[in-house]
Amino acid sequence: MQAAVFHGVGTPLAIEEVDKPELRPGDVMIKIEYCGICGSDLHATQAGDLVVPDGMILGHEFTGEIVEIGAEAGDEWQLGQLVAAVPVNACEDCGRQCKFGRGIHCANNLITGFGVPGAYSEYIRVDSGNVLSLPEGLGLREGAAAEPLAVGHHVIDKAAMRPGTNVLIIGAGPIGLSCATFARHCGARHVVVSEKSESRRARAEQMGATATLDPGAGDVAEGYAALTGGPPDLVIECVGVPGMLGMCIDLVKFQGKVMVCGVCTQAETFVPLAALAKEVCLQWALGYQKRDFEVVLDLLANGRIDPQPMITHVIGFEDLSKRFEDLRTPTDECKILLRPQTKN
Repeated sequence: MQAAVFHGVGTPLAIEEVDKPELRPGDVMIKIEYCGICGSDLHATQAGDLVVPDGMILGHEFTGEIVEIGAEAGDEWQLGQLVAAVPVNACEDCGRQCKFGRGIHCANNLITGFGVPGAYSEYIRVDSGNVLSLPEGLGLREGAAAEPLAVGHHVIDKAAMRPGTNVLIIGAGPIGLSCATFARHCGARHVVVSEKSESRRARAEQMGATATLDPGAGDVAEGYAALTGGPPDLVIECVGVPGMLGMCIDLVKFQGKVMVCGVCTQAETFVPLAALAKEVCLQWALGYQKRDFEVVLDLLANGRIDPQPMITHVIGFEDLSKRFEDLRTPTDECKILLRPQTKN
């Protein structure tokens, strides 16, 4: 089968013929229809602490069709069934976080596309316990947005946001857009997104933002106050570069909350006294649980959330290597989906 293979930092992904994986007991084989390019994939292929091993096949945001069913996979799966999957491969029995459904925190977890081969490929082998059937009426393209949307759902859930909350989101990439969607869905009064890109600001307004700000055009605190009457109760950081934490602490109201979901791989510095003086709650949110995926898929199928503004391009293998590298430099693109079955 064809797959995009990582062979080292500074080297573009190589499109190669590789062996199709063999099923183990409990597995299903999925023919990939769509797989999103995630910012985490970019982090995992650049110099730093998160680099994946040579030979890894990336990709963890995917949908597809079941084409093989292994022994012990369970009776609920059928050939031709359309599915997504939670890309968390926890051990389930180490007695720690995975025991409570928080597999992403399991010490033995191997995330799909980082620790085990992912979905930048024509086929993927998945433990049936991680597979989720797409509800009737939900397309494969829209379903491929479930993973970033699940992150946004998890962030708002962890924030314990109450209806009527005033929210400021920093960054309108896929995660920022997902947070905007669920902040609005859960009853936020104001959902303001700060983003440099004009096209991404437009997408934010399509996905739940009540207003947007261009941080290059004026002071964000002043702009937010002019729109809402005061500082935000909740600031969500979705950029992941040094300097963001201090900025968010300065922006949030007294006794407000800062949620951090941007992936920053560099040292960060801020003055704790600024947070202490305001009694700011600073909290991180990582990934999701299976329940987040289940809720997102139901909402997508019922038309209560719309991922279409997030999806900007669909490409085949012939364009993947270049598009992947182009995403290292900020552009107006948002979510690019690979469609491995596309042929020239």
